[in-house]
This record gives sequence, structure tokens and C-alpha cells, in this order.
Amino acid sequence: MNKIFYGDQSSWTMSNQTIVQPMNSTSNSKNNTDNLSDFSDSHALFTLPSYILPNTQERTANGVYNNDVDHSKYFKDLFFRYALYIWLIGTILAIITNLIGYVRFLRHLKQTNKPITDEQNIIFNVLLREKNSNRINIRNNTGNSYRNRTENSGGNSSRNSSRNNAGNNDKNNTGINIGNNVRLVCNRFVTTPMLVGILKPCIIIPDIDFDDKQLENILLHEITHLRHFDIVIKWLTMIAVSIHWFNPLIYLIKKEINHACELACDEMVIKNLSLTEKQAYGDTLISVVAEHKYPVGVLQATMYEEKKSLKERLIAIMNHNKKSKYMVIFSLILLGIVTLSALYLGAGIGTGKNTPYNIYISAEDNETKVAQIGTYSWSYGGTHINADSDHPMNFEYGPDNIITVEPKQQLIISTQKIKSDRKYNFSIEQISVYKDKQMIQFESVEPSFINGNLYIQAPSDAGEYIYTMILNYKDKGTVNYGFVVRAGMLTYDLDGIAKYKTPYIGDASKVGSIVSHLPVPDSYFKQQYISMETSKKPYGLTIYYEAASNSEYNKYKDVWPITASNSVITTNLRANALVTFCMIDNLDEVAFAFRNSQSGGKLDKSKYDSSFVYTRAGFEEEYDDFSALAENLDLLKEILTEKKTALKGKELANDLPMPEFSDEEVAAARTVVEEYFRAIAAKDDEAILATMYPREHLTIEQVKSGNVQLYGAETRTLLTIDYDSQDNTRRIFRPGNHQISEENIIVFRVSFKIQYPLKDGVKVGGPWHEGIYNDWNIILIRDVQDSPWLIYDQGY
Repeated sequence: MNKIFYGDQSSWTMSNQTIVQPMNSTSNSKNNTDNLSDFSDSHALFTLPSYILPNTQERTANGVYNNDVDHSKYFKDLFFRYALYIWLIGTILAIITNLIGYVRFLRHLKQTNKPITDEQNIIFNVLLREKNSNRINIRNNTGNSYRNRTENSGGNSSRNSSRNNAGNNDKNNTGINIGNNVRLVCNRFVTTPMLVGILKPCIIIPDIDFDDKQLENILLHEITHLRHFDIVIKWLTMIAVSIHWFNPLIYLIKKEINHACELACDEMVIKNLSLTEKQAYGDTLISVVAEHKYPVGVLQATMYEEKKSLKERLIAIMNHNKKSKYMVIFSLILLGIVTLSALYLGAGIGTGKNTPYNIYISAEDNETKVAQIGTYSWSYGGTHINADSDHPMNFEYGPDNIITVEPKQQLIISTQKIKSDRKYNFSIEQISVYKDKQMIQFESVEPSFINGNLYIQAPSDAGEYIYTMILNYKDKGTVNYGFVVRAGMLTYDLDGIAKYKTPYIGDASKVGSIVSHLPVPDSYFKQQYISMETSKKPYGLTIYYEAASNSEYNKYKDVWPITASNSVITTNLRANALVTFCMIDNLDEVAFAFRNSQSGGKLDKSKYDSSFVYTRAGFEEEYDDFSALAENLDLLKEILTEKKTALKGKELANDLPMPEFSDEEVAAARTVVEEYFRAIAAKDDEAILATMYPREHLTIEQVKSGNVQLYGAETRTLLTIDYDSQDNTRRIFRPGNHQISEENIIVFRVSFKIQYPLKDGVKVGGPWHEGIYNDWNIILIRDVQDSPWLIYDQGY
């Protein structure tokens, strides 16, 4: 066994740009402002998105890395400071490398390009013209030659014109100009046909002899690339790869895009071809396979440049069939469904990224609960958010945040509620355990991680405990959580039970429902039967419990019958009795009977040899105003959770008056509040900070660097300051990471006015709303009685 001390000693690194006011919620009271309609509460010190890189030298000087034993925080900040520059340099280098390679390749081509022959030009003109006229059946199935097709369509003038252009371009050695500003040239250094250029596209074919069928296949392929704007796609792909140069997946994506362009081009060319013509097209592909890759930056649409995927293209060509109209419609519908689903699911998943992950608490034979999220420092999508909330010890916990376990039972902490949920890794920075608002230490096995889940042990003593945990999610940030563990105690759904409240024990339906909602005093048992005495007083109710299973495990084998009056089970029975009396008005006695075996579906009272009886009179001796518990579920809940142990008259144990401050102490605190408003009006940063409780991020260096904003363009005018020594905010507020008692907390309710100046006839905006703020809490604390009062928090 290891003696573990659970303490809350973690320090927090605040964000680069923080507005210190006005968004911190300190109570449950509603806004009470004049001329103020849409001001919203928030728990946190609200943090604006920050684009300022962490200054490691400044943080080192401010002691941020004093506890950074493994230097991980320092190197992380160092990386984030220079990551943008590294990425930018890499992107610029990638783009420049591609552009230089492209320019050099074009220059080399320009020097070695040759004009094509008249026959090649005639074929190219016919194919281009037929493509322009959207004719699908390009080939002449009657066997007429390309020359006849050209002449029949007025090709003589085109041919003569082409010859003239050929002569002119031959002088410049750049190729033949044809329609639509597309050129066709040949080059002896090119091993496979290609299309280059966007504004002045050029088709380049190897300077070798092709027969008419091969040339037709080649030119149809490259013209289709031109019609599909594949060169534009390749340029956009190059830019995307340059931007994401650090991501290896982008290079696989680039390869797939190029391959998809070639397959789409093949499909367009062969969709009206016969089987023989498809085979001829495949043969042409084989004949023009490139023997080597082209240099980096060569942005061209080649007929073929890799042997590896040739087999896939040839199979696709030979197996190509026309898609039916219904298949096309079905495919479009399916694509639409997939796209909309992706958008919907993507939006749903994305909403949780800007907030910390939930953690879930479970134990054997228990329903999974969820922890409340407190202060956190969180990064997502390039944005960093810091939220400062009240200490988890002061949270209001509901049934979803409270888990009931046996003493020393294992608790399982995970970010995964169900198996389909994603699990996130985390490490422990701090665990704190509180009982009766006091931090405690107890003997416990050391926390451990198994399969990404954290295992901790519940306290050995019965009672209600508040757990606070600071977890580190590595690149995401740190989060403070809070939840309640009730060891050896029961959890009641009082709202659910109260629905069946009845004045009569004879109302069997409601009485049965009340009993079924009572928690079993020990998970070893289950409740099976009830019997009622309604014929005469004292009116009674007996609730029968039996072993929950027939397993060989017998928890009470050596201690049966149960006789101890101070055991966990009798403590829980007493709580059940109290609830039962509160819900059944004329009930005089309630008995709980147990048997250490199962009943087999038949009630045999002689087998129930352990029983406990409680009377209404006994509770009324302890609670003078017992009727108050029956009518006030909040009071009953506090009794059940042992937060209130007596109800004498109408005064409760925890409602004693708070200690009063002397006139001098109140005056000293009031002076700090007045000085704060004076300094705000004067925009005096140092004076403002002098009135505030020291925190890591509240330094003059942080203010001057712009990382912390103390005020905006508004004018803040103090109107009134009110003080009440018994202000409930003083009772419930406890500053995070500070163990401050009521003697060292003072609260003022102030009223002030917010106004904004005009700039060019338009009012300047800011985080405040114009108007009068009433009952605004200004909370001051001091470390000890002789320490000065300083402002720790403010808000509604």
C-alpha cells in the first residue's frame, strides 16, 4: 500500500491574449442591469483567439518553465514559435523548385521542337475539328482516308493554310499553329506524347514514325486531356502538394489524381470504339510507355509515364461498357447521399473539438457517470482557449456527476463512455480529494493505467468525497475535472421518488413505487417483496431483501444474522427509512427484513432472520421540524448527504452566521475597489495590477506585449459600493487552487456605468454592453488576516 497525498498544487499557463473581465460567473444570480438586454453569463475568464507566438525567453524570465522537469513545455513552445516559419520556408522552396524545373524543361523543349509533317497536321486538324463539333464517332468507318475527309469538309484551304503556317513556324522551329491556339510539334528527346501549357497549349509527340491509327489514338488522347483541363488540375495539385509538403499522404493523393486523369481520358476516347479498335488503342499505349520519369516540376499530361499501372488501364479499356442511364442516375444519387452524410457527420464531430473531452467514471455494477469540466487550457484548429472557473469543490453536482461505490472499490476513469467512442490518451498532473470542503489524505493503492483507462481506489471510510483531477492531453492542453464519489452511501433520485408521495400507507400502488425507487442498502441484496399493516395503528411497512444471486459467493457467511447497529448497511437502512417516512405521511413504522438466500418466488417470512425497525417518533426526536424535510427536497438531500446533521427549530448546522469584519478591514477592502475603478479610468496598467491578486499571467510584461488586456475603449464609472457581511457569494465562492476560508474573503456589490466613445461618428464596440451594471460582485481575498485585500474575481 502506498500513502498517496491528493493535493491541488498545479500551476496554469494562461493564453496569450486574455480579457480579465467581465465574464467570470461567481453565483447563480441572474443579471440585474438597466439598459442591458443581451449580456451573457460565462464561467470563464474569457479568452480571445490568439495568433501571437509564445515568447520562450519571456516565459522563462517569468518562471513559466520552473516546474517543466522534462522540458517538454519549453520545447513545445519553441516548436510552435518557429513552426510557421519552417512551414512557410518549405512551401516557398517547393513552389520555386517546381517552377524552376518547369521553366528549364520548357526551355529545353523549345530548343529541340520540330514541325510535324503535312499528313500529321491533316489528321490533327480533322480530329480537332470533329472534337470541336462534339462529334462522337471520330473514325471514318467507311474506310475513307483522312485526306478525303479533309477535302470533303473544305480541308484544301485548311491544308494550304497549314502548309503556310508550317513554313512560317519552321523558321522559328516552334511548330504549326492550328485552331484554338493549340500547337502540335514533335521532339526527338520526348519518349511519350504529352500536353504542356495552359494559355498556349502544345501537344508534343516523339519524333518517330507512327501509322495513322497510332497517331489518331495519340492525338485523341492528348486533345481529351486539353478538353478536360487536366493541365489546370495538375497545376492545382502542385500547389496543394507544395503547401502540404510535410504530409506524406499528399504525395499518394497526387499520384492517384494523375492516375484518375489518365483513366478518365481513356474512357472518353474509347467509349464508342469497337473491340478491335480498343485493342489497337491499348497497343498504342504499350508502344509509347515512357522509359523514365520526367524531372520535378514538369507539369504535363502524358499519354503514359509509368509501367506499373499499365495493366490496370489495359484491363479497364478492354472491359469498358457503356453505363446505362439508370446506373448514372443511381450513382449520382448515391454520391449525393454520401456527400450530405459526410457534411452532416463532419459538422457533428467538429462541434466538440473546441472544448475539452469529457471523462467518464464507472465501477463494477454501477452506472457510468460524467465529470464536470472546470478550468482548462485547450488548443484546437490553431486557436488556444483558456477558461478559468470556480474550484470544482464549489460546483453543483447532479445525479450524472455522482457515483456510488463500496469503500475501497476501484474507480475507472476514461474518455470513452461506450466502445464505439474514441479513446484519448492523457496523463495525471494532479488529483485532489475533499471531504466536508477539506482536502484529505488516505491510504490507497497507486493509480494505474490499463488499456488507456485510469484506475484509482475509492476511500476506505464511508462518506461523500469530491474528486478534482487535472489531466494533461499532451498537444491539446490541460483540463480540471470534478465529480463526486459516495463511498458506502446511497444515491437517491428524490425528484423521481417524490412523484409517488402519498398521505396513506394503504395506497399500495404508490407505496410500491416508492419502495422500488429506494436504493438497495448493499449490492449483495435485491428487494423482492413488501407487506403493509393498514388495519390498525401503528401503521407499518415491511420491505424484504434477499440475496441477489445464487452464486457461491456469500458476503455475510460469517456474520449472519446481521446485528451490528453501526455497519454500512444499517447506516443506509436508516437513510431509506428517513426517505420512506417523508414520502408516506401516516406511516408509523418501517421494517427491513433480510435473508441470506433467494426466495424462489415465494415469500416465507420465517426465512428472514435479520431485521431492523425504525419509527417515525425516533426521527421526530432528532428533527424537531420533521415536516420541513417532507416538504423540502433540498433539505432532505442535505441530510442524506450528511451536509446537514440536525434540524432544530429552523436553524441548520451549516447555516451559522459568517464571521464579521471590523470597520477597518471593510474600509481597507473598499479602498482597493475604489482604486481599481480609478486606475481603470486612468488606463494605468501598473495601478490596476497592484489591486489584483497576483497570478502567473497578470504581469506588466504580459500587458505590454498585448497578451493580456485589462480594459478596452470603454469608460467605466463607479456609481455605488454595497457591503453585506452575510453575502451568500462569500459563503460559496472559493478561488481555484487556493484554500481560503470565509475569514479571508470579502464581497462587495457594486454598480457602475459603461460608455463607449464615438469615432468618426460611430460608437466604438467592445466586450461590454453599454448601460448600468447593478449587483456586480467584486470578490477580494487575502492570504492571512494581516495580508492586504486584493481583487481575485468579479462578475455575476
